[in-house]
Amino acid sequence: MGMRRRSRAIIAISASFSCLAALSSCDWISSLFPESFGPEYDDTSINYIASFPLEAPPAASDQGSVVALDAPGRWDWAWRGRTGNSFQYMTLSPAGTVGAAQTAASYTLAADEKVWRLELVNLAGDPYLEGAQHAAWTGGGGTVSSLAPTPVSHGRFIRLDSPPTAWSGFNPNVAGFMLDDPASMPTARYVLKAFSTDASVRYIIGDASGAVSFDDAPTSALSASRHAFDVFSVESADTRFMTGTSGATQTFDLDDLRFTRLDLEENARLRLRLRPSDAAPTLVAGKYEFSVWARWPDGALPYDSASRSQAANYQAPFASKRITLRVMQTEFLVERETPVVFQESYELSGDWTRLALRMDGGNLDRFDESTAEAVVELAVFPYDRQGMDCGSVLIAAPSLRFFKDGYTD
Repeated sequence: MGMRRRSRAIIAISASFSCLAALSSCDWISSLFPESFGPEYDDTSINYIASFPLEAPPAASDQGSVVALDAPGRWDWAWRGRTGNSFQYMTLSPAGTVGAAQTAASYTLAADEKVWRLELVNLAGDPYLEGAQHAAWTGGGGTVSSLAPTPVSHGRFIRLDSPPTAWSGFNPNVAGFMLDDPASMPTARYVLKAFSTDASVRYIIGDASGAVSFDDAPTSALSASRHAFDVFSVESADTRFMTGTSGATQTFDLDDLRFTRLDLEENARLRLRLRPSDAAPTLVAGKYEFSVWARWPDGALPYDSASRSQAANYQAPFASKRITLRVMQTEFLVERETPVVFQESYELSGDWTRLALRMDGGNLDRFDESTAEAVVELAVFPYDRQGMDCGSVLIAAPSLRFFKDGYTD
């Protein structure tokens, strides 16, 4: 112990002499030996982001002219300025207050806490198929029918009948069928998910201007009451979604259409980027807990809810089945190529639940505590990162807590 103290003293004395010779060159030394933890770092109840309550991010049309892209110290969309258009792919809107205090273990969500509705927007112009059949539904020898509800359907639904060597499907170029005008963005990548009771379907997403063969067409199998089709781009005016087979008639029913832009999946998040000085107390290296309270919005249901077979719920808004929280460190004292990421997905319900992401098995690495750059990002994805799907969730009371001596509660 004595030798270690003498070594530190020698280092400090050497550093002092060097600083006297060139004061401007000693900033790196202070970053190696930051100030000692004050007593405020012992209080694990402090919310380090209390000064950043949830607020609506800048509009998608603001490409950085008013609010700089990637601006720290505010809630923003990671996709803003990166979509190639000004469509509002996500929304965050006020949803009143909690109304009645909620408790979970020793934690309380106050009755007057403001609530926000976070949503990944469904790009399907007519997802429920309850009205007149959209002009986009078409067929190359096959037929498309809008059918009345059955005891197991979610209201009216579309039936695609395709005789051998013919097809039925839709034209994604028709205005209003997909809300962000995919025909104007031929490199954008989309995915369609739809409710069905049919076990499998053969299909092609491609050019319908020539001969169409289903000999090697992929098959979508039903999983969790839905079909998830291959990722596609609307590359030309001839792009079509076509269901059919080469040697038999195929009949396929589908409903509850949900289109998302898969090329935005990593950026489809609400985030808060923080410089060390943005937080109070100032951010330091160590273990943190990022938490929010969440539940389904009133009247919203998951796409596969059995309640959707009831007439009152045919057009219920889609509720997110899961939510993902992430803490990502982006700046380090020692340069590295990849960020440090802590992430977890949580199941949602109609009840308020406190969701808390902790850094078990890790922590934030050392960083320059005087930097003017953002060093960490807190993010919320309104879906499971293992399978992007549109829907909405209510969130409230985001919190970031520090545990100097490890997690104690």
